[in-house]
Amino acid sequence: MKRQLICLLSLLLLSGATTATVAKGKKSKKKAQTTAPAAPAKKQSDYDKLFKDKKVKTSKGGMMTLHLVDDQLLVELPLKTLGRDMMLMSSVAEITDHTDSYVGLSPLRPLQVKFDTINRSVVLRRDRSQSVVGDNSEGIRRALEQSNMPAILGSYKIKAFNADSTAVVFDMTDLFIGDESLLTAIDPRSETKLVLRGISFNQKKDRSMLVDVAAFDDNANITSYITYDSKIGKTYNKVTTAKLVRSLTLLPETPMRPRLADFRLPLNVLGKYNYHSGYKLMDPVYFATRWRMEPSDQAAYDRGETVEPKEPIVFYIDTTFTAQMSGAITKGILEWNKCFEAIGFKDAIRVKPFPTPQEDPQFSPQNFRYNCINYVPSLAGDSRVRTYVDPRSGEILRTTVMVCHNMVWEMPFEIFVFTAHADPSVRQRYMPDSTLFEHIKNHFTWLTGVDCFGMSYNLTSSAAFPSDSLRNNPAFTQKYGTTPSMLDIAKYNFIAPIDAVKKGYRITPTGVGEYDYHVVKCLYKPIPGAKTSEEELKVVEKWVDATVGNPIYRYENAKDCPDCGANDVGDDDIKNFKYALGNLKYCMENFDKWISDKDDPEYLYRQGLYNYLYRRYKQLLTQVAITAYGVKTYERKANDPVPNYEFTSYEDQKEALDILYAHRYMPDWVCRPELVRLMGIQRERIEEHKDYVQLLMTATATRLFVYDGQGEDHFDHKRYIRYMFDKLFEKTRKGQKLADEDFYYQTNFAKTMMASSHVIDRNAKFKNRGGASSTLAAQIADDPSIFDFSDPEACMKAADELPLLYPVNDVNFGRDEVSAQYGALKYWPVLNTQSTRQLYFGILKELRNVVKPYINTSDRRTREHYRFIYESINRLID
Repeated sequence: MKRQLICLLSLLLLSGATTATVAKGKKSKKKAQTTAPAAPAKKQSDYDKLFKDKKVKTSKGGMMTLHLVDDQLLVELPLKTLGRDMMLMSSVAEITDHTDSYVGLSPLRPLQVKFDTINRSVVLRRDRSQSVVGDNSEGIRRALEQSNMPAILGSYKIKAFNADSTAVVFDMTDLFIGDESLLTAIDPRSETKLVLRGISFNQKKDRSMLVDVAAFDDNANITSYITYDSKIGKTYNKVTTAKLVRSLTLLPETPMRPRLADFRLPLNVLGKYNYHSGYKLMDPVYFATRWRMEPSDQAAYDRGETVEPKEPIVFYIDTTFTAQMSGAITKGILEWNKCFEAIGFKDAIRVKPFPTPQEDPQFSPQNFRYNCINYVPSLAGDSRVRTYVDPRSGEILRTTVMVCHNMVWEMPFEIFVFTAHADPSVRQRYMPDSTLFEHIKNHFTWLTGVDCFGMSYNLTSSAAFPSDSLRNNPAFTQKYGTTPSMLDIAKYNFIAPIDAVKKGYRITPTGVGEYDYHVVKCLYKPIPGAKTSEEELKVVEKWVDATVGNPIYRYENAKDCPDCGANDVGDDDIKNFKYALGNLKYCMENFDKWISDKDDPEYLYRQGLYNYLYRRYKQLLTQVAITAYGVKTYERKANDPVPNYEFTSYEDQKEALDILYAHRYMPDWVCRPELVRLMGIQRERIEEHKDYVQLLMTATATRLFVYDGQGEDHFDHKRYIRYMFDKLFEKTRKGQKLADEDFYYQTNFAKTMMASSHVIDRNAKFKNRGGASSTLAAQIADDPSIFDFSDPEACMKAADELPLLYPVNDVNFGRDEVSAQYGALKYWPVLNTQSTRQLYFGILKELRNVVKPYINTSDRRTREHYRFIYESINRLID
């Protein structure tokens, strides 16, 4: 039958052709009426229906194709991409209020995700696995997979397959305009959240929308406007809209082999739980975060030649910066090339300006494959860095540096405070361009070193240099600068003598130092003979072993180690204090004369300098307190020729305490009341000083418990409390007139002894007989400045909350550490017991006898002061 139909169709077609020919030959006037049969209409596919009669913007990439269809986002995902590890993150492209988040910032850490299918849906899974199997045991691996199943972040019905069925299409609109908190635009540590505690941001979906898509070879961007309403209580309300770029990027198909971290090195790390078979103890393992640094010519590298890396680290710098700023930033970053060249890599780091669309059509600061240094029009005076790491291996994939507008505006204050005594050229309102250039360069060498290349802070490095060499040896400073490492925060030789620059001193770092070469070598030098991460670690450990005991190569990260001070140089804090105090006094007495009324008619700059100089004075006092109570520590492995820790000697503790307590009276040269009257109204400096010194005294008491049991060669807590009592009531015992500060310190000490002896309860639950006693107990218990030294938990909490000096301890380092203790600040435990209550109770009884002779003598204020202490003790303990 089929053959008959085919023959019939053929005959009909042939007949039609012949008839037409004959008619034409006879020149018939009759027009042929026969026409070819219409072809059957092509059936429209589900794929075509998605786009028919709609406004569509399509961006095709190697990883996926994105379709913006009216108000919907349709993702066309190749089937070969299912199961591939990816990273999902948000970055801010624009925002209505920079105090909520910075342009260029990724507010939260990126998510490790992958697409999968379940039934007729595509699901987006989040993989949070923090575990590795040290000996490749299949049984443990299977158990971990069952216990660490990736969570489902979103589920999307498959709407269609593409024409050749190699990709699926699904709608992901809700993820990118919804209220997914993991993709928020608001920085958890924004200026708004730090200042307006308790503020809440609520996303409004009806004012959020998709605006653009862009797909590239291995990543894709989805751009949305996200709107938040924020409020505090009933009075503060505002609206914030952010233009957010959400990026999906493929992680390397073959993860880089991790380099295990030696904790004796200052590194940023990824922490993993390491499971072993055979009931071995589960222990943490740390992957060093680092760029993939491989020779472009392995044979030449093996011959000892310097070669370029396969993939250099390229930074793109915002063209908004001035030429001076851009040049200083560039030179600061490229300083690290010296360390990479020492291990055989030429031009490993490169810096280029933002390319134009003609130069690079794919460039965008939001494109994940570009490392960018962005200008941020924020009034803040800092810089922020976000470094993105492959969570499977520790490979650094991208880094972004955000430089706030006021960073350079605030820098002259710091330069002045630390160097004006030594460098006459900075004793003016505006810094010389060459000076500012050098300090910006040094800042970015430090900043990128600790945040962009896998390394971290080493605040002990500068303690390797003798203080006397920095103070008295110009040749030493010219050769070595201030520190053997730019990973330290040791930007200025603040202990150099007056007019040191004229005398041939260098007062800034010389650039990367000996220790920096060592760390870069341990982190990046290829180890071709090693076949596993464990074999690599053995080689790195030998490199570190060879340096242990040499102060140049010491690394430590402890909060209460005297050598770990930011902006500290030299090995002797007591000498440093004496040298620096003289320099500070010189600046404090003269700074207002160095700045002309013409350059500073409203005294705003001089007021800023005065505040910075006083802040520096507080920093110096804090470093003295840390010397008194601190413990010198070492990062140590078994058989290393250094101790775990060293207690400060009694002599050094005593000298530090004597200095601290001598400065409980603020020097006249710090007050400068005649100058303050020319500035804006502000709190009396002496009141601020009393509060801060009291804080240092209390902090010293809470931390000295760690010295208990160390014998007579050290100041422990009990010995210190007795010292404190003797010092603060020295004038009383001698019958001398009290200064304003004495009234304040004595009252606080008495109340602290009452709280610590537990004659009253900290929470005012226990009340003695009589209304006056009850009122006093409640007053002391509710005073946040009064500590209960006999309560270990309270002491620890108080010690952790004391804002004693260095903001570096609170900085968001941008690390992607997972469950890691590596590199965490060491805190010393409070080891006291309730037996110390007897000490405080005994001092209370003795104190009553000390003040009793004066309750009816001297001037009225002094009598009332002593009577308050005397009668308070009577009512509480009798």
